Amino acid sequence: MTTPLPTSAQALGALLAACDDIRTGCQLAQDALLARFGGRLFTLTASFPERGVARRLWTNLGSEYSEGGEKPILADAWSDQVLKRGEPFRGSTIEDVKPYFPDHAQISGLGLGAVLNLPVRAGGRTIGTVNLLDADHAYDGVDLSDAFAWAQALKPIFTAYHAAAAGSSAA
Repeated sequence: MTTPLPTSAQALGALLAACDDIRTGCQLAQDALLARFGGRLFTLTASFPERGVARRLWTNLGSEYSEGGEKPILADAWSDQVLKRGEPFRGSTIEDVKPYFPDHAQISGLGLGAVLNLPVRAGGRTIGTVNLLDADHAYDGVDLSDAFAWAQALKPIFTAYHAAAAGSSAA
């Protein structure tokens, strides 16, 4: 018997807060957000600004975008908007993301162009992003405040991931 997907951001947040396994939480978050917003690529990326990197902690396309992969946090308009100000980014086509995503050719090669990058905030800073990608214009009609609220439900995942990362670096 499968558990029904949460129908609100609050319900998802409650489920994730009660979940004691990061991977189980990531799978639940993926299923809920893809059901809500659609998409063919779903990743969760933890931000480590003190090290100047972001690390992929979850992906539904591991052969193309592996878990654990790191990329530098660049000083650009995307980072200012999403990571510093904590505002969602929506790109309608690959042309919208080319200036910010060095892997735009790989994204385009997968038939993807539309992007939603949703910051997850804690303590006044962005601790990670929820990233949804799909065909061109797939997210044009998405209410960004609704998408942002759903992303905030993932705070327990990112908080647990950061705690685990801090614990492993202290060892």
